[in-house]
Amino acid sequence: MPTVIFESHSGQTQSVSVPEGGALYETCDAIESPVPFHCRRGNCGTCRIAVLEGHDELLPPSSHESRTLRLLGLSEQNHRLACRAMMLPGAGILRVRPLGKRRFRPPLLRIPVVFDTASRRMLGRRRDASTADITISASELKSGEVVTLAYQLPLQAQPCEVIGRIVRCEPDGGPEGEPHHYVAVIELLEQDDRLVSLVTS
Repeated sequence: MPTVIFESHSGQTQSVSVPEGGALYETCDAIESPVPFHCRRGNCGTCRIAVLEGHDELLPPSSHESRTLRLLGLSEQNHRLACRAMMLPGAGILRVRPLGKRRFRPPLLRIPVVFDTASRRMLGRRRDASTADITISASELKSGEVVTLAYQLPLQAQPCEVIGRIVRCEPDGGPEGEPHHYVAVIELLEQDDRLVSLVTS
């Protein structure tokens, strides 16, 4: 009978036995664990957890979960997404700790973009010469997709990156024969006041 131990940031623990293993998120819900959730589809990374003990008590991550972990800069050996992780039946111990809670209301940004055929990337359309370039790490704008937004500020050596989730994509005209223009509505999954200011100012 596997035992799951949830460890909070304050050091408090919750323990529960799960006879048949199964979906970790169901166990989280059953005992109101400290793990926060949002999309529950493995896209946003809100439910990311550190696996402190018992990594072998979980089935290997799917390619979808692995991709989101990579986007978040997390290793598969020490981290998982609670909404996607599946526990094996048995008598082992799984000890996990959430990596954080959402502490802000994620803004929805409306970013005009155009698909650049040469680089196969979505590029933010400039409003004027002072606007920073924005690149979205997606070959298509698909609702629910977790993406990295990269932007370069004037006089800044390194580009800044922030994780977001595509809420929807709206056609935005464009000259005949030119690549399609869109407005991407993106929910930021981490706080970045500079990007918000660039897009909304």
